[in-house]
Amino acid sequence: MENNIVLEEELGKVSKKKPQADLFRKQVSELNFKLTSETERADKIAFENAKLMEKLEAISIEKDRIAVEREQLKEDLEELKCSQVGASSPEFSQLTEGEPDSGMLENIPPSVKARLIRLEKENKQLKKYKTASAGNSSSDNIVLQTMVDDMKDREEELGNKNREANKKVMELEARLEEVQASANI
Repeated sequence: MENNIVLEEELGKVSKKKPQADLFRKQVSELNFKLTSETERADKIAFENAKLMEKLEAISIEKDRIAVEREQLKEDLEELKCSQVGASSPEFSQLTEGEPDSGMLENIPPSVKARLIRLEKENKQLKKYKTASAGNSSSDNIVLQTMVDDMKDREEELGNKNREANKKVMELEARLEEVQASANI
């Protein structure tokens, strides 16, 4: 009889806790469902992020290629403009006679302007040197040609370094924009 009483008391305790256990099971089931849906959502976002990163990389490569092509086209345009300016043109004669006209230089990009001024100074120095040593013209021409070739090589090397530096600046700016855009999200 005591055994029956103990069993009945335990049955009462279990029956009181059964609704609570059912409630916990239901909550665990709901939480498992939410976890599964959030995991699927995170996987989908990670996949989309990987696709967008691939697109971004392809766009960055294309942007760099276009920037290099643009720089090359600018250089070609400068060379064409300079080749079209003949020795008889008024602009060229103004550059070779005294100080350059500031009105004319306003329309020229700063890099070309600096190059023209530097070349004008070098030209004056070479003319002075040539008139001072008219007797040694063949050896002087060799020396001068060597100097000119060295300066051209140096200019080309510095132009390449400048292009690479500009490319890195553009890459860093793009990365900064990406970081700022992702921070704003």
